[in-house]
Amino acid sequence: MELKSVIGSSLWDSVQQTYKSGNYTHAILDAVQQLTGLIRERAFLDGDGVPLVNQALSGDDPRLRLNRLQTVTEKDEQNGFAHLLRGIYMYIRNPRSHENVQDDEPDAYAIICFVDYLLRTIGHSQQSFSFERFLSRVKDDNFVRTKRYTDILVSEIPEAKRLDALIKVFRSR
Repeated sequence: MELKSVIGSSLWDSVQQTYKSGNYTHAILDAVQQLTGLIRERAFLDGDGVPLVNQALSGDDPRLRLNRLQTVTEKDEQNGFAHLLRGIYMYIRNPRSHENVQDDEPDAYAIICFVDYLLRTIGHSQQSFSFERFLSRVKDDNFVRTKRYTDILVSEIPEAKRLDALIKVFRSR
């Protein structure tokens, strides 16, 4: 089956040139770069590799949630997915970035398809911050008009999204 027909169009756009030219190692790196970009975008972070995964998906209150994190199984799923991503960086990306690795087409096909699966999973994740939830708290009839409460609300907004949040609050009034 042709790679183009089994992966998302955005990922195909990222890997198409290098994959078609037979530069399979670079195509894999292009796919992982797309993955990194999506994690950064969805989690409002700037990091890279394992530290990025740790910030975005780990801990008691991760920025990206695959589920509600209420049961042991849900927590295990979240933790297992974070481990998969760490493995992508440590086992797939890093050797290809720092060593002379030459991949063949079957390996590239399999890895890129797996990255596509990871991208879809991240795309369905819940972000810990959402403008809708933030606005509902600001517009709540029981909003506590104190500096302390306002500071708490503002601290929950990722720095990169604070101007957008201000504009949305202003427009909603």
